[in-house]
Amino acid sequence: MKDGTVVDKLQGADAPELANKVAKWAGDNTSVSEAVPASLGLAAGSNVIEAVKKDLAPHVSSETSGNSAAAGSLTEFEKGSLLKLINSNPIMLFMKGTPEAPRCGFSRKVVNALVAEGLQFGSFDILTDDIVRQGLKTYSNWPTYPQLYVKGELLGGCDIILEMKENGELKEVLEEKGVLPAHSEHRSSEAAGEVVTEPAVHEEKTTSEAVVSTLPDQPTEESAGGSNIQSRLEQLTKEHPIMLFMKGNPSEPRCKFSRKVVQALNEAGLEFGSFDILSDETVRQGLKEYSNWPTYPQLYVKGEFIGGCDIVLEMQKNGELNEVLQNA
Repeated sequence: MKDGTVVDKLQGADAPELANKVAKWAGDNTSVSEAVPASLGLAAGSNVIEAVKKDLAPHVSSETSGNSAAAGSLTEFEKGSLLKLINSNPIMLFMKGTPEAPRCGFSRKVVNALVAEGLQFGSFDILTDDIVRQGLKTYSNWPTYPQLYVKGELLGGCDIILEMKENGELKEVLEEKGVLPAHSEHRSSEAAGEVVTEPAVHEEKTTSEAVVSTLPDQPTEESAGGSNIQSRLEQLTKEHPIMLFMKGNPSEPRCKFSRKVVQALNEAGLEFGSFDILSDETVRQGLKEYSNWPTYPQLYVKGEFIGGCDIVLEMQKNGELNEVLQNA
């Protein structure tokens, strides 16, 4: 019922379909007039969607089953099926609703951010297909929506995209991927007006006795070869069993996402190392390629990349973080 009128009906107990119908009629109809991309569901055609559903169905459990969202990991064939959707547009947004009618505040914010940059992008409404919705969570190892992909690589969810837009990193990444024309020869940190600390890295202690990296000065990107940079990055990620690359230091985080991860690590009560990526542009840019992760903070355990802010907080919420850290 809406305004006293029957607008839709549902026969039997079907939780996913009920959720979709509620979202359809309860969603905010505020349109984003500048948004030009069409829905991928319309652009790709039902045959592509059905092919992906067929590939993923044996490995994705229904929300009505009461089991976990994904049964095991996806095979290479199944990943390839999802890539058909992800790579259908250089900039691809998986969201709730459509760009013209987002059905959650987070999806709307990301749409507005992309529109503000004057971007054309593809979209897929995950409320219309639960198999794709659950399968993509497994594929990306990202538990929430929206999810933004550029040239087939996940950039992140709402908070990360908004942070990247605010500090200029979004345009930088889009330019690096070749989906935006280069607009400036200056680094994004200069364009975004970031406050950069002195190059020296200070050694401080937090309540969890965080150890700040004190590696000696290294050659600049211009003077060092690629192998030297890779070697240095590997050395940095393994300098401490638990190593956080962040903006600022544990005592004075310089972005809210770094602050949240520091808080999560402090609550775990374990010692961890840190490196202020604002103090070294070579490390800052090189680690993005090393980890294939475009944003900060980044958490490493025994040299292995764990994830960024959203993933770390999700792991803390479900109890996985302590388990991983205790094994460090």
